[in-house]
Amino acid sequence: MAYMGPTTVFVTAAAPMSAMPPNQMMYPQPMGFIPVMAPPPMQADAPTSQSSTAGPPPASKAKAKSSAKKTRNKAEPSRPQPDASPPADDEVAGRGVISLLQEFVQCSKTFPAPQHRPILQWTFDTHMADNTNLEFRAQVSFLLDGVPHHIAGSWQQSKKLAQRDTAERCLGLFVGCWGSYLLQAADPEGLASESLDDPLGDLAKFCTQFRPCSGTGPTWCIEVEEGQCKATAELTLLGVRHRFAGSRAAAAQAAKEDTARRVLWYLQCPGYESLYEPDAQGTHAVAKEIPTPPANWVNVAEDDKSVLAAERKTTVMRVQNRLQQSFAKRLKPGQGVWEWSFESDTAESAWPPMQRATVTIAVVQRSFTGPWVRGQRESQLEACKMVEEYLDSLAEDLPADA
Repeated sequence: MAYMGPTTVFVTAAAPMSAMPPNQMMYPQPMGFIPVMAPPPMQADAPTSQSSTAGPPPASKAKAKSSAKKTRNKAEPSRPQPDASPPADDEVAGRGVISLLQEFVQCSKTFPAPQHRPILQWTFDTHMADNTNLEFRAQVSFLLDGVPHHIAGSWQQSKKLAQRDTAERCLGLFVGCWGSYLLQAADPEGLASESLDDPLGDLAKFCTQFRPCSGTGPTWCIEVEEGQCKATAELTLLGVRHRFAGSRAAAAQAAKEDTARRVLWYLQCPGYESLYEPDAQGTHAVAKEIPTPPANWVNVAEDDKSVLAAERKTTVMRVQNRLQQSFAKRLKPGQGVWEWSFESDTAESAWPPMQRATVTIAVVQRSFTGPWVRGQRESQLEACKMVEEYLDSLAEDLPADA
């Protein structure tokens, strides 16, 4: 058995909570899921129409099915029953969903959650819904049975709604879709591999017979960096888009085979179920934060333009917030974090005129002057890029009082 290296699962927009069995929540156990009562209001607040994205099956699917059948009608004696009274308002309900997700992630007894960092790590994407309105999409990262998972929800009008939407969809996938599958699915036939020499062929065969795949095999993406190849497999499981990343290898074929083995282990294909073991000392387990997924991993092609527009619209605000956080202890009450000045080329009659921006950060006695570009807004964005580069250079060695 090998220790699991940098294997990561990316999942986009998990299934809504309407996929959950009525009034039930399923908590993971070392060998399966145990159903207990959950608050009815959670189902009432479920989204009615969104493209779903699922989460991963449990770490020991083949063994979990038999254990889940044995515990189907048992209640967990040590777990208190959640309060079934309706939440006072939407804000309370949203916090309840996030708390349920955190409790679900912490329930793994085979790989306890690290105690030195938040169980759920949140980030937010923004895009322009139209010419004036921003929308937000929440991404949550956590370890489930020792494997890093990054899950994204759908676009919402506020960060709070986006966070709640993603939490609801995570629960809908893990406790609803996968929980129901484990309780109802018959043991697969003909899925065992006679040898482990052809993981790509085994994965293709497994996907044609494994019901959550709906007969569809993976699509592959190869990333080459500094002569090393990294393969990412994209699979649709229970109607939800999943991406699996493996380790780097010298050749594309070897990278694909490595990722294929990890996918087969993750899905507990007979013959591969004991191939790996999560590494309790890996970076994803001991670092302050779970390593971030690739930029824009969740975006479909039609999102790219709106995401770029949102990033440009919020650039000045984001850089200003970053400066305030970096130099909070140096700023005096009421002192601005930066000052702007602009130069215009008066020799030109075209509109908008050529301009360049200079930003001064008094607390560190630094000024940054951008290039000549057309328009004041563009010149300000160019200067912001220089400030961001400066802050990046200080990320590891900022003064203690900064």
